[in-house]
Amino acid sequence: MARIELINNGILFKEEEHEYWLGNKQLFGITQAIQKQVAGQEYDNCPEYLIKRAGEYGSGVHKSIERLINEFEHDGTLEVEDFRKLTKGMNIESCEYNVSDMEHWSSNIDLVTRLSDTEFGLCDIKTYSNAKLPNHN
Repeated sequence: MARIELINNGILFKEEEHEYWLGNKQLFGITQAIQKQVAGQEYDNCPEYLIKRAGEYGSGVHKSIERLINEFEHDGTLEVEDFRKLTKGMNIESCEYNVSDMEHWSSNIDLVTRLSDTEFGLCDIKTYSNAKLPNHN
């Protein structure tokens, strides 16, 4: 069987707005739909500033990892060093690779690793634990 290559599907991801566009049609992000199902109301009583801080931290870690993969720039953080150790030996094929049904849904995959000529692994980077955030009412 021939080697399968990743392709650019033409979806435009507007990072600041976190929007996906195919031409002039906006597609729905899969992450938000999944988060509603997975997290539910788990963080309803958590102060907004903590949720915002956690989001900023996670975005920063993602950006640092993207720079490591795409520009070979190690920013010296523990998170990037841990990532480097965890992925040693992996064949990282792409970072923030977009997948879509080209009609309704779109999502960026944090990491795509090559397992063989015809198989890939999908990895999602998370910066939070399973522990619930404390209630700060």
